[in-house]
Amino acid sequence: MKFRDLTEIYEKKKDIYGFNAYKYISELLTEVKEIHKSDFIKNPTPQGDHEQSWRAFKGKNLEKLIAYIIKNEKT
Repeated sequence: MKFRDLTEIYEKKKDIYGFNAYKYISELLTEVKEIHKSDFIKNPTPQGDHEQSWRAFKGKNLEKLIAYIIKNEKT
């Protein structure tokens, strides 16, 4: 899963919830975690710890997602 995939899922939420889509970030992250887990199972890392991989992915991309939301709401 890449950041681009995360933004595509957010845009789908935006189609459903409109301007209030940002209120559903927790729901989005729950959905994305399951996708990330299935990707992780298909391509495991040498460490083999999905939770550690998920925390790194979420930490890095949550900040980017918030910046993406703010930037796109201004335009």
